[in-house]
Amino acid sequence: MEIVLVSACEKRAIARTRAVLDRYATRMGDGSWVTRITSEGLQSLHAALRRSASRSTAVLCLLRQGRGQAQRLQPLWIVGGRDRFSADGATPVFVTQRDTRRRTIDTAGDEPAWIRDVRRVAALSGLFHDLGKNNRFFAAKILRTSAIADPIRHEWISACLLAEVIGDAPPTLGAVWQRALNAAGNDQLGRDAIPLLDGGVCSAADAVMACVATHHRLYEEFAEKSGRLGPHAFLRSEAMPAKQDVPRAWVREQAAAYPADLESRVLRAAGHLRTERDSPRSPDYWRGVALLARVALILADHKVSSEAMPEGQPLETPFANSELGRDGRRQPRQSLRWHLQSVSAVAAVMADRMFALNTEVECLGQRAVDTIHAPSTGRFAWQEEAAVAVSEARAAHPGAPMLLQVIASTGSGKTRACARFAALAALDGAVRFATALNLRTLTLQTGAAYAQQLGIPDDALAVVIGDTMTRRAFEAQQRADTANEDEMVRDLGEDIAVRGVAAVPSWLDHFVQGNGNLRAMLGAPILVTTADYLVSAAEPCAQARHVLPLLRLWSSDLVLDEVDTYDATSVAAILRLVQMAAFLGRNVIASSATLTGALSSTLVRYYEHGARLRASLHGRSSADFVLGTVSDLASPSITLFVDTSTAKISFDAHVAQISAALAARAHQAPRRAVLLPVVPSRDGFLEAICQGAARLHADHRWRSPVHDKFMSIGLVRVANIPVAIEVARRLRDCAQLAGLHPKVLCYHSGLLNGHRWMIESRLDRILSRSSDPCAPAVSDRSIDEHMRKQYVREGLFIVVATPVEEVGRDHDFDWAVIEPSSAQSIVQTAGRVHRHRPDPVDAANVAVLQFNMRACLGKPMAFVRPGNEVQAPYFTHDLQQLLAWEPLGQSLDARLRFDGTLHALTRLDEAALAADLAEPRRRMLQSPSLWLSQYTYRRWPLRDRELSDRLRYEPHVGWSRFEVHSSGRRGFQPLGEDAVSGSLEPRRNAWMHFGVDAIVSSCRDAGLDPDWALEVELINRSRDVQLPRLEVSFDGIRYA
Repeated sequence: MEIVLVSACEKRAIARTRAVLDRYATRMGDGSWVTRITSEGLQSLHAALRRSASRSTAVLCLLRQGRGQAQRLQPLWIVGGRDRFSADGATPVFVTQRDTRRRTIDTAGDEPAWIRDVRRVAALSGLFHDLGKNNRFFAAKILRTSAIADPIRHEWISACLLAEVIGDAPPTLGAVWQRALNAAGNDQLGRDAIPLLDGGVCSAADAVMACVATHHRLYEEFAEKSGRLGPHAFLRSEAMPAKQDVPRAWVREQAAAYPADLESRVLRAAGHLRTERDSPRSPDYWRGVALLARVALILADHKVSSEAMPEGQPLETPFANSELGRDGRRQPRQSLRWHLQSVSAVAAVMADRMFALNTEVECLGQRAVDTIHAPSTGRFAWQEEAAVAVSEARAAHPGAPMLLQVIASTGSGKTRACARFAALAALDGAVRFATALNLRTLTLQTGAAYAQQLGIPDDALAVVIGDTMTRRAFEAQQRADTANEDEMVRDLGEDIAVRGVAAVPSWLDHFVQGNGNLRAMLGAPILVTTADYLVSAAEPCAQARHVLPLLRLWSSDLVLDEVDTYDATSVAAILRLVQMAAFLGRNVIASSATLTGALSSTLVRYYEHGARLRASLHGRSSADFVLGTVSDLASPSITLFVDTSTAKISFDAHVAQISAALAARAHQAPRRAVLLPVVPSRDGFLEAICQGAARLHADHRWRSPVHDKFMSIGLVRVANIPVAIEVARRLRDCAQLAGLHPKVLCYHSGLLNGHRWMIESRLDRILSRSSDPCAPAVSDRSIDEHMRKQYVREGLFIVVATPVEEVGRDHDFDWAVIEPSSAQSIVQTAGRVHRHRPDPVDAANVAVLQFNMRACLGKPMAFVRPGNEVQAPYFTHDLQQLLAWEPLGQSLDARLRFDGTLHALTRLDEAALAADLAEPRRRMLQSPSLWLSQYTYRRWPLRDRELSDRLRYEPHVGWSRFEVHSSGRRGFQPLGEDAVSGSLEPRRNAWMHFGVDAIVSSCRDAGLDPDWALEVELINRSRDVQLPRLEVSFDGIRYA
């Protein structure tokens, strides 16, 4: 291909950009280059430009198409300032500038009232947010080298001061100081106390109050589940030991008089709020304003707190924060007067910047979009009709966001279909979306496989990897109670690991400077992430970590992969994310092979509520969005949303069409199920798996054309890592399989990062059987070496995996043994059998255990971790009674999830899901105030609140654990020899055994960090202070 490159860079970016472009193309004048280049070369050039980009960079790439008079230049992508080129690639010859407020992309003409209100509430919140720091305790605290906690947090004092000056009209702040402190220290405040906002956010004053009181943390409740907001989150126990040199009583004394100009401005602003307490606007309106203004406040507070005061500004008392001086002592950094006035001004600017974000971020290039839109054939042909329906719906309703539910069979190409639908549904043709996967960790292989399925270049994609979010958020919250305020919850997520490069708008440079991870997360047109990171966008309790994911969601549509794989507790967090996406006006695409009516109805309710919040900003009382359902087995149904009951009728009719289509082709089923009897005991469970593996191998082995021997590759799906390790060991030592010399692989998240990456790389290659059903026999050296051994009469290869195999893996096994966790887990795992080979089978190739391990051990709740059996036990845990086996023996398909009248397990799962979602739904959709409660988010998290430990293995040192001390110092600390047992040496019949040196070497060759390769994240469920014993084996690392 032939490309033309145009540079409109400024300042130092001119030389940097020329240095890059001169390596790839011939310069034609001062600002243009021409060259012929391959696709790989273009991708390399794009990545090089993005790595060197700054706020002064602006490079346009155009593709030369056609010949002669038909020749034209098609814009491919822009790196840097998009505003320096027009939509068709033209460069302005003259530019004029004027000082004007920015507009949102969904408004025209005069600025809407809600934008002015967001800006005003953000500015006023910035003016009031730290007034409470003017107390003697805080003044002494910030000058100490060791951290201590405030008896009453400064933001709560600020809120109580604001309540007093709005309610009274005092001549000075000092006149109401003592009254405000008395209220702030009273943990039994009445229900009508203004700062508590029990009645919701009903006016501009309430919105400012909400922002001020919660800019570091949300409210607690008087008692869990009480539904009454209380001040306990802002108060420290009187029993807490106090430092002798900083008396607790000092918190009630002013440190200094407020500067006259600041005090005058505060009282004047409070007077304006006082006159507006009776607002004609709805609580939904002010809730939306408060949500957006709070984000602007947090951004402004972060930015201003990190800056030094300008020269000439007096550093006067009272002080806002401190810094470490050259002598090792803490010294004042900013005056409270300057800090409050600066945060107020910057908060208004941040609000404007947020409104303009959608026009400034990088979108997917036209060439990549064209690749996604490539026609689908064969078993993917259903996407053509669905794509036409989505395109027509977008044309009919160009400004309305869309909730699209994609129900497509396993192996039907949902991943690429969802990307295609996201591109077609994109507002104004600006394609940006984030895909959230239900995995604790993602590997580089996940991103590579995703890019390959979409057919897009790697430089258009960023992948968030690692499970540090839960741990780091917890650490930040723990430090918040004792750290100096200018150092507390300022962490915006700098520790995340992201693969990819991208440019961001210049105003975000402050928040991502020096951190390519955050830059890629915010700027990449397509983001693939574990849901753990993205759900923070809908969790105000995450504070600073809430802001950047929210900005990503603000500028990006959302794709939820396998949305029904979340259990009854964690799905509440996903639903909050859906609600926030709707509020921000983004499209949401939720995909699953087995989306049920209960979950669909709840998805619609949350999206409708978010859309209604957004509509209230525009003066409308009802939600305005497009709702649709598409499938590979039914005609697409996409219409403008009417109400929830109409949506349910439409969805049920769509599912009925799917079930009818599945029933019609049941005689050609590629998957059939059989019940595997289990004697309910630990040994009976393990023995049943061995028997099932032997039986299924005998029924579904196939002859290798290379070795002239029979072989099969099977999957054993279990619920968790300890069971996986135990099952893998039994399969290797099982007498029933001894003659087959089985090669067994244990695959889960408790492996060294490098080891897991190598395993997934190989499995993706071995189990890709679309073009060659015999691919496993010829695509892997370890299989070939084993099959060529004389004593091997037949090849039996088994992957023992946890639910990591169910999400994001495009694997095709010959058979599977399933430990059931829910009806959904059975269908989802079965989808990995004959995934690429839709030919009918004569014998069952999926065996479902009669009891899972928890049931065998007599646990009262068996279908949990994962599973929906959370609130009350099911009437039985026997799968013989919970499922109808005659139809499953004919065809195992999505009807197992759709038909609750036939299958009791499906009915119980649905009832459990509905029961567990009732309270979080009430809190988020019906209560006027409980969205401000920490309990709302803490009780229904995406993951259990166990901490994850980051461990590293060093060959000549041993194991160490990453620790963060109260002082803020962090690093790896060695574990004692008595804290670790076992080794990484492979066992007999182990498959894909790689030594530490081989893991490091392979990762280094792939450009991966060798230290990362030898790390692992483990969930620590221990409640003891002492670290539990670490058990190490080739099959995985776990705590005893």
